[in-house]
Amino acid sequence: MEYKLSMAEITTKKWKFDEDVRNYYHHNYNAISVWLDKLGNYGIKEAIRVLKKYPIKVSSLVFSGQYTQSTEEERQERIKETMEHIEIASKIGAEFICVVPGIPAPEPGMSEKLSCGLTRQEAQDTIVKALRALSPLAEAKGVNLAVEPLHRERMKFVSTIEEALEVVKLVDSPRVGILLDTYQLGLEENILKDIESLKDYLFGVDISDRPFQTPASFEEYLLPGEGAVPLARIIAAVRKIGYKGYYNIEIFSKKMWDSDYFTLLRECKERFNSVWEQSERMLNKL
Repeated sequence: MEYKLSMAEITTKKWKFDEDVRNYYHHNYNAISVWLDKLGNYGIKEAIRVLKKYPIKVSSLVFSGQYTQSTEEERQERIKETMEHIEIASKIGAEFICVVPGIPAPEPGMSEKLSCGLTRQEAQDTIVKALRALSPLAEAKGVNLAVEPLHRERMKFVSTIEEALEVVKLVDSPRVGILLDTYQLGLEENILKDIESLKDYLFGVDISDRPFQTPASFEEYLLPGEGAVPLARIIAAVRKIGYKGYYNIEIFSKKMWDSDYFTLLRECKERFNSVWEQSERMLNKL
């Protein structure tokens, strides 16, 4: 099976939306992961025009969520915002919206400050309530909502696959699933076992590597195969459960943002291809 490879716009942070679309297409990426800030700066109508000119798929729209605000008014505003994002995703043909249900810390080690006075159970109830309110529109528009657990160093609530899966099962909608981020969770002790539980729930996989030290800086992402994450094993594991969706390369890196993007696009693809070949050999032994 050939993989489907997507590139996230944050990787080429200094390019504009049309530059991303054109250059990802010419570098033979199958899809683009659209970031809302770039899309907003460019305009929806123009974005649709560019996407038609360079017929690349849209793997995802990033990001929505943050439902664990301290007041009900703020939570309703976040739900309303996600409804708007669902409409946008439908217009540009995004397969899913990345949903970060809690409030992500701007830097590692700050997640304890983001409880907003909620207990874990209250936070889960709040997140489930929000996603249940959103799922009818998602179902009507044919847009998936992919809950992304962030590492506990960056997220107070929904920081593991187990917690994300519990939320998704409580929402109980075919349009609500999970996004696995290898930078966030790739070094978790039970990652391969946890992936087994994602069969029928995995909507997307974000690919990047991270340094051996933990916690790592938010802007120290490494290219596939450069760091400590067992990417080949993870990819073999998601393939084993039948995942056939996009592998989206997403790099937050000050170093890479200042580099030559044409070289970066080529290198990302070459590195992922190498990891994929390793996963192929591992899959044959599973």
